[in-house]
Amino acid sequence: APELVKEFVAEFMAEHNRQMRAADTQRAGQARELADVERRIQSILRAIEEGVYTPSTKGRMASR
Repeated sequence: APELVKEFVAEFMAEHNRQMRAADTQRAGQARELADVERRIQSILRAIEEGVYTPSTKGRMASR
């Protein structure tokens, strides 16, 4: 039944597209989270390089 095959293909593609959009949204969120973590790491490294690294700073970093 060509009509049924056509309907199946249309529904399959619609679901595939929905899943791809969801994956893209998740990937974008993960990319933002990674960028935030990388900024935080760079900030910590700058603080260490500038001599801000103290025992209390060490304690705060260890607690995370």
